[in-house]
Order: sequence, then C-alpha cells, then structure tokens
Amino acid sequence: MNLNPLLTILLFTFLQISCTERKDKDEKVFPTTSSEEIQMRFAYKNTDLNYNFTRKFSYRAIEVSRKDDFITIHNFQQNTSEEETRFWVANGYTQTIEQYNSDFQKVTELGSQGPGPEEFSQSHIVYIDQDRIFVHDFKQTAIKEVNISSGSIDHYKLNGYFYSSAFLPDNKVLFHYSKGNDPVKTYDFDLVDFKRGVTVEKIQIPVAEAEYISKVYEGDFRQNNSYAVYFNYSVGMLFVFDRKANKFARKITTIDKTPPPRAGFKEFGGGMKVLVNEPSNQMFKDGFLDKDNMFWLLNDIINEENSRVIDVYSLSELSGEEYKYSIKIPHLNDGQEAVKIFKVGNNLITYYNDQTIVNYEIRI
Repeated sequence: MNLNPLLTILLFTFLQISCTERKDKDEKVFPTTSSEEIQMRFAYKNTDLNYNFTRKFSYRAIEVSRKDDFITIHNFQQNTSEEETRFWVANGYTQTIEQYNSDFQKVTELGSQGPGPEEFSQSHIVYIDQDRIFVHDFKQTAIKEVNISSGSIDHYKLNGYFYSSAFLPDNKVLFHYSKGNDPVKTYDFDLVDFKRGVTVEKIQIPVAEAEYISKVYEGDFRQNNSYAVYFNYSVGMLFVFDRKANKFARKITTIDKTPPPRAGFKEFGGGMKVLVNEPSNQMFKDGFLDKDNMFWLLNDIINEENSRVIDVYSLSELSGEEYKYSIKIPHLNDGQEAVKIFKVGNNLITYYNDQTIVNYEIRI
C-alpha cells in the first residue's frame, strides 16, 4: 500500500510518540518494511509443484495489551460495528456467550450450559445484528437468537448436523451439510429459513473434482453487513456471497494457489481406518472480514520461522487483483503460534494455541 511522503512522515512520527509513551507497559514493537519473493516446493501425489509469488510486508504491529490463559474460544463474533473495541466470544468451557473489551476484561455474559432450548450445548457461530446475537449450537442442531437487552433466547431446531453457517437477512441461514464420498464437481450450499425450518434454495458452485469433497473443501464462514465469505482450511479458495441479495457473488483463488488435496482412507490395521487429507495439514487457520470488505486470511502454508502470515484481500477488486498486502504475526515465546484472529478498527485481536490472547495495534 503506497503512502505519500508527508503522510509517511506524520505516521512515523505518531508511531515514535506512541512507542515512547507506552514503554512503561513493556510493549513489543514489530516493524517490517519489505517485499519478499517466495519460492515454495510443494510435494503432492508424488509430484513436485513449484510456486512463485510475492507477498508485500509493510506495517508496524504494536502490542498494546496481552493476557495469558484467557479462555477456550470456540469462536470470535463474525462481524463488528467497529464503533468500539469490544467483542463477543463463545466460551468453550462454560458454554456462555461473553463480551470483552480490548483489555480483556469481561463486560457481560449471556446464557448457560445445558441441553434445553434456552441453554447452550456446543455454541459455535456468534453474529451480531443490532440488539440480537445469533448462535449456531452444533450439538443441538439449532439456531439460537439471543436478545442482548433481556437475555432471552429463542430456539429454532434444524434438520441434521451442519458445521459452517452464515446469517443472512429475513431469517435466512446459509450452510452446507456433510455429503457422501462420491467424487463430485460442485460445492453445495443450502439457504434455509431457520424460523420455518425449510430449505428455500440450493446453491451449487463448480470446483475442481475431488473425492470426499465435504472433507477436502471444509472451512468456515466469516461475514460483515454486506458479504459472507466461506474460506477453506486446506484449499486456497474464497467463496463470496452477497448477503443483501442472498446469492453467490464470486470465487477468489488466493495467491498461494494451493491444489485441492484428495481425501481418502488411511488403514491402521485390524480393520480400522480414518479419513484424512493429503497433505494432512490445515494450511489456512482462520479469517476475518472487516467492515471495508477486506478479508484477512491467517495463512500457514509456508514455513515462517518466527511468525505466521496474514494475507489481505479486497472483495471489491477485479478478478486477479484482489490480493493487497500481507502482514506477519509474530510467534510468542516458546513457539506459541496464532490460531484465531479478530479485527476491529486498527486492533487485531490474536488468539494463540496456548490460550494467550494479544491485542496488536496495526499500522499499514
């Protein structure tokens, strides 16, 4: 991202002042200004694939606060108004929906653990719509609508288990059910009226042919007021849906151009086998769609020694020009690595695999 000289000087001066003022907080500053040409050798089905692509690193990440042993987060909320640095999470221990501020102090919590219609068994998605919170309860195969003011919970039972979902206007939810193991050429989404419990439309998107496609193209939704984006854990592809029109908009292939891994069964002897991917690793850890329609994809496809990479894509650009820039999120001491991200304003809330959570102030 290019900045004019005067703006660059003013921004650098601001950062110097900010860093000086915050020394008493024992903050860490991670400046990076470089452009790296990356070469990657990727072994796939006994065939060596070589990729060359460029990531632009140009930012300063200022750690403004940090807390260890936060909670077990199943999900950050999927969207934000960005009016204040507060965020909701689904607490995997207590099965409550909790709101925190940027200093990681709990502001409020809603709900309780249990099997009932006004309780949570395995809360997953958290989406904020004015004074309501929508939660997908995986174990109960249900959508919960939580009134923030009163704390009351409405329960809507759906047919069958589903993992990934996005909330659309007019009581619609978009998701995909697990499918059979026949090779298929389309990735199928269901648009469901969750209050009536009926499917109103099926959306089929052409993809590269793969066996066990529900495993190969497994991923999750992230959304804002305009779009819902489905990103894949193992395939470098983004599926973009227009929330206002309730329809599929476009498909974006990421700069990594990862091939679709072919899932299959691995034998363990004694008749035991398990369905795995080849390669059997999760290359894309998490993502977030901000209010400016920029998708932040936490990427682990290359072996960064001291950091993970976040690639940023614009949903409003022409095909092939969506990639904008990248930033590096540093590992913490003893190799803790980032696994979940949530962005609000210039703050990037980063959750690490040892349950440490850090608020980085990002300046591009």
